[in-house]
Amino acid sequence: MIEIRFFGLLRERIGESVISLEVPTPLPVSELIKHLIEQNTAFLWLNDLDVISAVNHTIVESDFSINKNDEVAFFPPVTGG
Repeated sequence: MIEIRFFGLLRERIGESVISLEVPTPLPVSELIKHLIEQNTAFLWLNDLDVISAVNHTIVESDFSINKNDEVAFFPPVTGG
């Protein structure tokens, strides 16, 4: 089981802040996103190239493999000015 957290605008658009999900592991972040979208089109926001992914509090690329009991977080792009 993995725990998935959504922050900021993603949390608002998806309508969830935390979900737990049973998925086969190891699983690349990109495949997790595909799986989520297949379950609910609200997760299409995760396809945004600027979405930041983190696993166990470390920012990762989409090819990073998730393992059992990992915590995955998705953050909207950060801008400043």
